[in-house]
Amino acid sequence: MQNKRTIKFFAIIFSLACLFQFSCTVKGGMNIIIEVSEPDIIRSLSGYCADTTFNQAIDLTIQRQKSSDEDFVTLFGTAFQELAPHASLASIFSTMELKDKIPFNATNDEVLRVLRSESDDAISKSYNILRSRIDRFGVGRPNIQQLQTPGRILMELPGVKDPDRVRKLLQTMGRLEFWETYSFADPEILSAVEGANNMLRNMQALQEETTPTEDTLQQLDNEYEYTFEQYAKDHPLYAYLQPSTYQNEQGQTMVHPSATIGYSHIKDTARVNKMLASVSNLFPRNLKMMWTVKPERQDSYTLSLIAIKATTRDGSPRLTGEVITNARQDVDHVSGSPNVSMSMNAEGSRIWKQMTHDNIGKQIAIVLDGYVYSYPYVNMEISGGQSSISGGNMTIEEAQDLANILKSGEMPVPVRIIQETIIVP
Repeated sequence: MQNKRTIKFFAIIFSLACLFQFSCTVKGGMNIIIEVSEPDIIRSLSGYCADTTFNQAIDLTIQRQKSSDEDFVTLFGTAFQELAPHASLASIFSTMELKDKIPFNATNDEVLRVLRSESDDAISKSYNILRSRIDRFGVGRPNIQQLQTPGRILMELPGVKDPDRVRKLLQTMGRLEFWETYSFADPEILSAVEGANNMLRNMQALQEETTPTEDTLQQLDNEYEYTFEQYAKDHPLYAYLQPSTYQNEQGQTMVHPSATIGYSHIKDTARVNKMLASVSNLFPRNLKMMWTVKPERQDSYTLSLIAIKATTRDGSPRLTGEVITNARQDVDHVSGSPNVSMSMNAEGSRIWKQMTHDNIGKQIAIVLDGYVYSYPYVNMEISGGQSSISGGNMTIEEAQDLANILKSGEMPVPVRIIQETIIVP
């Protein structure tokens, strides 16, 4: 045990020495230590199981790892055994992804061996993806190496001038999804949104022990001085999520027949999410609402809320980034703005052809890590497996980084920067 701790001590000293040497010899740049979280890997392998004992074992393992030289999987196995001596790990880890490796009757020791192998593979894959992203980023002579501590990766990046761009590049999962969409003008969606606003108003009135009448609301609407506080009280959702509507030539308010439900200031999106979650039972079960990744205009602080339509039995997207064989920064021939062109494999091309055929005249949302990057209208069936990501006021650098991320592949689990030093030239 003493020898192990001595080795760990010298490993830490070596890592710090590397950082110090880099700081002294490189004229400008950035050095980083990244952590691939083993708890996140185990949770991911379980399909993010909600079992109480399983999650208690994860938390207990995290605490014990601080004062132990044992690997995470071994500590997890011990913690789980202590909390549930007769429970089976196979019942937790016999997921669709692991069904060929973990049969339902596997022993706990057999499951732990698979978890250890899968965890090592996830760390190795994360390392290779991060290295690929940095190599494509164009850093001159980067030094990238796995440290002695499992899941820790050291990166020495000389000459980096935009640390924020590097942070985003390294910490992006890269989970690409293609989704069908609802139209806000769909009666089912429109009535659900209106019902949500009304229910939120009634919930708020109950909390305040007052119930606004329709006459009162109409009177307030007609008053010249109608403060935001009054409006937010009577229309809680619409005060922070402006519905996607327009005025026609007759001055009537009309609903836009697009996938955009409404618009919200960036600072208000968390509030809108919370309100919508509290009345989620009003919405169709296959509706997912996702925000655009950034304002569509450079001078705007407003994001769009997009109505995503899940059409598969398990609620997953019909198409994901696994089918992408190549991606590159390009230019939109119509607008002249930067975009990302993508090519798909044979299976992806087949699904994309059918998906575009089924949605002519409708919008398909292209989503990365839960945010909508573009949601173009489909004008015709697209064969050959070609697609693109555009819009959202994308810069050339953002398009280059997005293409880099898609070519490198999706990270198996999130990573985080745990130590960072900026070297000023």
